[in-house]
Amino acid sequence: MPPIPNVHVVYDNRRVHRIDDRGNEAWSYKHARKRKTIKVSEQNPEIIRHIKDRLYKTAHKNKGFLGSQDRGMRFVTRAQFDNIITPEAVLQVVAKLACYQGLTARDHMQIAQDIYWGTEDGRRSPCRRLLASLIGTGNSEALGSIKTLIDEGLSDTCLPLLVKEVMEEDTLICAHHEHQHASINDMDLESRETFTALCRSFSVPFIKWKDGGKHCHYVLKSGGPLPMRGPLPMEKNDKMNEEGDFGEVFKVEIDPGDRDFDPEKNTNFFALKKLKKHGDSNGTSRADEFDLEIRSLIFAESRALKVPGPDDNGQTKRHLIQPLATFEVYDSTDPEPTFYFLFPLADCNLKQFWEKKRHDATREKHCGWMVEQFYLLAKALQCVHNERSLMFRSKRTDSNVFCRHGDIKPSNFLFFEDSQPGGLGRLVLGDFGMGRIHRKGSRSSQPAGERMATLSYQAPEFAKQDVVSLKTDIFSLGCVYLEHITWLLMGFEALDKFADARLETDPVYGFETDTFYNVSQSKDSVWLKEGVKRWIRDLKQHKDCVEVVYDLLEIIEHNMLEANHQNRINSVMLANNLEKVWIKWQRKDSLYGDRHWRESEIGSKAINRPNSSAKVLAISKELLWKQKANRASRRKIADNTTPNDHQNLPVKEITTVENPSGRFALERGKTFHWTMELELQSEDDSGSDRELSAERAEDIMTRVRALRRIKARERNDQVVNRFQKMDDISRSEGEPGSTGSR
Repeated sequence: MPPIPNVHVVYDNRRVHRIDDRGNEAWSYKHARKRKTIKVSEQNPEIIRHIKDRLYKTAHKNKGFLGSQDRGMRFVTRAQFDNIITPEAVLQVVAKLACYQGLTARDHMQIAQDIYWGTEDGRRSPCRRLLASLIGTGNSEALGSIKTLIDEGLSDTCLPLLVKEVMEEDTLICAHHEHQHASINDMDLESRETFTALCRSFSVPFIKWKDGGKHCHYVLKSGGPLPMRGPLPMEKNDKMNEEGDFGEVFKVEIDPGDRDFDPEKNTNFFALKKLKKHGDSNGTSRADEFDLEIRSLIFAESRALKVPGPDDNGQTKRHLIQPLATFEVYDSTDPEPTFYFLFPLADCNLKQFWEKKRHDATREKHCGWMVEQFYLLAKALQCVHNERSLMFRSKRTDSNVFCRHGDIKPSNFLFFEDSQPGGLGRLVLGDFGMGRIHRKGSRSSQPAGERMATLSYQAPEFAKQDVVSLKTDIFSLGCVYLEHITWLLMGFEALDKFADARLETDPVYGFETDTFYNVSQSKDSVWLKEGVKRWIRDLKQHKDCVEVVYDLLEIIEHNMLEANHQNRINSVMLANNLEKVWIKWQRKDSLYGDRHWRESEIGSKAINRPNSSAKVLAISKELLWKQKANRASRRKIADNTTPNDHQNLPVKEITTVENPSGRFALERGKTFHWTMELELQSEDDSGSDRELSAERAEDIMTRVRALRRIKARERNDQVVNRFQKMDDISRSEGEPGSTGSR
């Protein structure tokens, strides 16, 4: 069943531009050519055979694997066609045809110009593809009928013709004029079939990305190949979607002359997704499946342009997969059209990223990249859910429309390398094959058993057969975030160990599963698996777990992986929490990314090693003369502050180690005002000159406090001088006879 007007989004002319002419109008506008006198060249007696051979050889190189039934179909790109069917070649063919014999050279010039550019009055379109298709049949009688066909109104606008069965015989019908041109059906059956196939090969669509901000949807009523060479061989790490649950994804090549857009990276390669038919029990058609996915993509993309949040600069949109175009291809042998999505080609998905990239938690750049990606992906999911903060008001017409992704997992996150050198790339949320659109009244009432997400990452609501809300995506996203942190700290091999750690027999399914939660036999209660909790604790104790990673683990454990969906965080709150972590990470003068804050860096080494002591040098970075005044005002430190004063701060976990000047308490989970430089010194170690005495540390702190008092006096003097100048001006304006008095 084809898409239905007023039901499917492809008929929404506010958001979608339906293109029925294969992009010919857009191509003509971009490649506007002025009519000119054709240069007369030396006559080639074999010009017709020469053109035919070139067309077939060129088409043989371009195997378009896409027909409506994926039959191997050859095609000629628009640039290649222009190189073969030139004005000079058309003029020589016209001079050779019997139907144009007896005319003057000036008449031949006029006819050739009309065939190549169309008539001067614009009443008839060019007939170049018509001429090439007739040449390709190899039938001289068919080629000789070109004059009659043109007189009947047949032109390139009519091509390719539709094949319909009339009185038990295939008949060629012109969809543009909605009737049949009689002479074309006078050909023999073999010539008609060859002519129809060649028309499709020479009439590949010209692809536009956006048309006035609208998504471009191409309708190919007469079928035919898309202008894409493929499927091209893929290496293991080049696949966008290795699972292929809701569509087959292929790597294809598109010639620059067949599109009006360029990808971020200078490449001709793209990803083409063929939608699968899912035979649901409720009888959804292929068009319904397509509508659900493209509607989710279009709505999410439109909301990403207006997502709330500081300094977005279009970054959120770049973390949602953007369809470049979609295609609706018909075939006489299939009652339903076949649908295709064209996407940018990702370098790999997140699962393959973990496998081929080297984890390095010790590099600040990599850790900061992870924080930024987590934050921007949360904002992208907020756009999908269409949730807004209470302070944000919207007058958009789609404010009551909500979308759930439904299948968040590592293979549905795509990784794109940066086109600029030095960049770490970006992660993009893709594959909306299970996306579902809900209205405000029904967004929290969809039965869980309708469409199951991938088992390993599904939310507990599915096992309880509870209602499925937008928060199921939050739980699945927390699972992916936790696996990414596992990879960052422990490597790709640890992911299998993590799966084994949560492997238990599921009472619902009756076999072992690696889900993140447990469910009771009666399905009335769910809870996070102990193996997951132990794994998170181990990650927090890892030697490379900096404070920013610790905060992320806290959000994942207590907010995202909450088994009770009513207590689980929503996408707005998640984006806000991750934004705070991201902003905090950007403070270059803090210890948020310094691994020396951890208990395992100080406590475990100092306590577990006998006869060892921790030498502490505490220097306040906020007291250096490069510190800005506004930052100092936010973080005031008293003149009598000592390295032990932060014992009075709220403490999550306290670890005490031996210190030359007494006991030293370390706060876990907070950012210090002090930079800790630690030296572990055993009694049997040599090199006593490396030790730092308590007197030396106190001397340094005395100098720091003196410097702070000097800077404070300087600021006070500046304020006093400013007020004194204001008083002097006021007195001078108030004196009698002064020109400034009023």
